Amino acid sequence: TSPMGVSLFTVRYDNTDSTRQEIATWVETDSAGGAYVSGTSRAGSFANPVNANGLLMRFAADGTLLWRRLIGSDFDGGSALRVLRDAADNAYVLGVGPTPSGVRARIHKYSPSGSLIWTWFDFAGVGTPLNLKWGANGHLVVPARAATGQLGGVATVDVNGQTQALLTALPAYAGLDAAVDANGQIFVA
Repeated sequence: TSPMGVSLFTVRYDNTDSTRQEIATWVETDSAGGAYVSGTSRAGSFANPVNANGLLMRFAADGTLLWRRLIGSDFDGGSALRVLRDAADNAYVLGVGPTPSGVRARIHKYSPSGSLIWTWFDFAGVGTPLNLKWGANGHLVVPARAATGQLGGVATVDVNGQTQALLTALPAYAGLDAAVDANGQIFVA
C-alpha cells in the first residue's frame, strides 16, 4: 500500500501441502522495500488445528517471493510469533518449539539469502514468548508469560545468539512487558 493508502499489489503464496494450512503472524519490511513474513504451518481440521512448524518468507518490493523456509524439523510442533530485522537485513524469528530443554521459546536468525545462521532457545523456562523487540543496547528482548499461573520472565539475547540475561518467576498477573536501556538494564512492567 502506498503512503496515500492506495493498494499497489496483492500477493499470496498458497501452501503446496494439502494436509496443512498456514497463517501469517507478523510482517517486517526490509531495507530494499520488500518484506519478511513469519507464520505458522498447521495440520488437522480448521476447527482444531495443531502447530506443525514455524515458517519465514521473504518477498521483494514488487511482491515476488524470494524464498520460503520451514523453521525447525518437519512437523516438530513449532510456531512463529514475530520477525524482526537488523540493519543488514538479517531476520530474527521468535517462536516456540522443541529444544533440548523441552518445548520452549526459540529465536532463529536467517541471513538475507535465507540461510540459517543460528538458533537460540530458552533453557531456563522464562515462559511462552509474548513479543520480540530491540533493546536500546542492540540486544533482542523477549518478554514471556507462563502458560499457566501468574508468572513470567524476560530473556535478552545478543545478535550472535548468546544469552545476556534470563529472568524467571516474575509476577505477571495481567501480562508482562520488558525493555532494555543502552546500559543493559532491564525494565519490566
